[in-house]
Amino acid sequence: MTSGERSRRKRRRRRLSHGDPGISIWSVADRDRCKCHLCGGKVDMTLAASNTDWAPSVDHLVALGDGGSNTWDNVALAHRFCNTERDHVPLSIARSVLPYRAATHKMVTG
Repeated sequence: MTSGERSRRKRRRRRLSHGDPGISIWSVADRDRCKCHLCGGKVDMTLAASNTDWAPSVDHLVALGDGGSNTWDNVALAHRFCNTERDHVPLSIARSVLPYRAATHKMVTG
Protein backbone atom coordinates (compact mmCIF):
# COMPACT_ATOMS: atom_id res chain seq x y z
CA MET A 1 0.00 0.00 0.00
CA THR A 2 1.42 3.39 -0.97
CA SER A 3 1.59 6.34 1.39
CA GLY A 4 -1.09 8.10 -0.69
CA GLU A 5 -3.49 5.19 -0.20
CA ARG A 6 -2.76 5.15 3.54
CA SER A 7 -3.45 8.90 3.74
CA ARG A 8 -6.77 8.56 1.88
CA ARG A 9 -7.87 5.70 4.15
CA LYS A 10 -6.87 7.66 7.25
CA ARG A 11 -8.84 10.73 6.10
CA ARG A 12 -11.87 8.56 5.32
CA ARG A 13 -11.76 6.88 8.75
CA ARG A 14 -11.50 10.30 10.40
CA ARG A 15 -14.53 11.61 8.43
CA LEU A 16 -16.59 8.52 9.22
CA SER A 17 -15.68 8.61 12.90
CA HIS A 18 -17.57 11.90 13.32
CA GLY A 19 -20.89 10.28 12.44
CA ASP A 20 -23.18 7.92 14.27
CA PRO A 21 -21.29 4.75 15.30
CA GLY A 22 -24.53 2.75 15.07
CA ILE A 23 -24.70 3.10 11.29
CA SER A 24 -23.88 -0.15 9.51
CA ILE A 25 -25.00 -1.80 6.29
CA TRP A 26 -27.26 -4.04 8.41
CA SER A 27 -28.88 -1.26 10.44
CA VAL A 28 -29.50 0.84 7.31
CA ALA A 29 -31.01 -2.19 5.54
CA ASP A 30 -33.29 -2.83 8.50
CA ARG A 31 -34.47 0.79 8.52
CA ASP A 32 -34.96 0.91 4.72
CA ARG A 33 -36.61 -2.54 4.63
CA CYS A 34 -34.00 -3.93 2.20
CA LYS A 35 -35.15 -1.61 -0.58
CA CYS A 36 -32.76 0.34 -2.83
CA HIS A 37 -33.66 4.01 -2.50
CA LEU A 38 -32.45 4.70 -6.06
CA CYS A 39 -34.10 2.03 -8.22
CA GLY A 40 -36.74 0.77 -5.78
CA GLY A 41 -35.61 -2.85 -6.14
CA LYS A 42 -35.13 -5.38 -3.35
CA VAL A 43 -31.59 -5.56 -1.97
CA ASP A 44 -30.41 -9.11 -1.25
CA MET A 45 -28.53 -8.91 2.05
CA THR A 46 -27.06 -12.39 1.52
CA LEU A 47 -24.77 -10.69 -1.01
CA ALA A 48 -23.32 -8.35 1.63
CA ALA A 49 -19.92 -10.06 1.63
CA SER A 50 -19.75 -10.33 -2.15
CA ASN A 51 -18.39 -7.93 -4.72
CA THR A 52 -21.32 -8.13 -7.14
CA ASP A 53 -23.27 -5.27 -8.69
CA TRP A 54 -26.33 -6.18 -6.63
CA ALA A 55 -24.58 -6.28 -3.24
CA PRO A 56 -25.89 -3.80 -0.67
CA SER A 57 -24.10 -0.52 -0.08
CA VAL A 58 -24.66 2.56 2.02
CA ASP A 59 -25.24 5.63 -0.14
CA HIS A 60 -24.47 9.02 1.34
CA LEU A 61 -27.16 11.37 0.03
CA VAL A 62 -24.72 14.28 0.29
CA ALA A 63 -21.31 12.76 -0.43
CA LEU A 64 -18.75 12.85 2.36
CA GLY A 65 -16.37 14.63 0.00
CA ASP A 66 -18.99 17.33 -0.57
CA GLY A 67 -19.41 18.02 3.14
CA GLY A 68 -21.99 15.34 3.92
CA SER A 69 -21.91 13.44 7.19
CA ASN A 70 -22.19 9.84 8.27
CA THR A 71 -25.52 10.42 10.05
CA TRP A 72 -28.90 8.71 9.80
CA ASP A 73 -30.49 11.52 7.81
CA ASN A 74 -27.70 11.35 5.20
CA VAL A 75 -27.51 7.60 4.51
CA ALA A 76 -29.73 5.20 2.58
CA LEU A 77 -29.51 1.65 1.28
CA ALA A 78 -28.65 1.11 -2.39
CA HIS A 79 -27.40 -1.62 -4.71
CA ARG A 80 -23.68 -1.20 -5.38
CA PHE A 81 -24.52 -0.75 -9.10
CA CYS A 82 -27.03 2.01 -8.41
CA ASN A 83 -24.73 3.76 -5.94
CA THR A 84 -21.84 3.68 -8.43
CA GLU A 85 -24.01 4.85 -11.31
CA ARG A 86 -25.38 7.71 -9.24
CA ASP A 87 -21.91 9.10 -8.49
CA HIS A 88 -22.50 12.82 -7.76
CA VAL A 89 -25.76 13.10 -9.74
CA PRO A 90 -28.50 14.91 -7.79
CA LEU A 91 -31.05 12.54 -6.22
CA SER A 92 -34.00 13.87 -8.23
CA ILE A 93 -32.25 13.02 -11.50
CA ALA A 94 -30.78 9.72 -10.29
CA ARG A 95 -34.14 8.42 -9.04
CA SER A 96 -35.76 9.10 -12.42
CA VAL A 97 -33.02 7.41 -14.50
CA LEU A 98 -31.68 4.56 -12.37
CA PRO A 99 -34.72 2.26 -12.31
CA TYR A 100 -34.40 1.88 -16.09
CA ARG A 101 -30.61 1.50 -16.04
CA ALA A 102 -30.71 -1.04 -13.21
CA ALA A 103 -33.39 -3.14 -14.92
CA THR A 104 -31.47 -3.09 -18.21
CA HIS A 105 -28.20 -4.00 -16.50
CA LYS A 106 -29.85 -6.83 -14.60
CA MET A 107 -31.30 -8.28 -17.84
CA VAL A 108 -27.87 -8.20 -19.50
CA THR A 109 -25.82 -9.53 -16.57
CA GLY A 110 -28.41 -11.84 -15.07
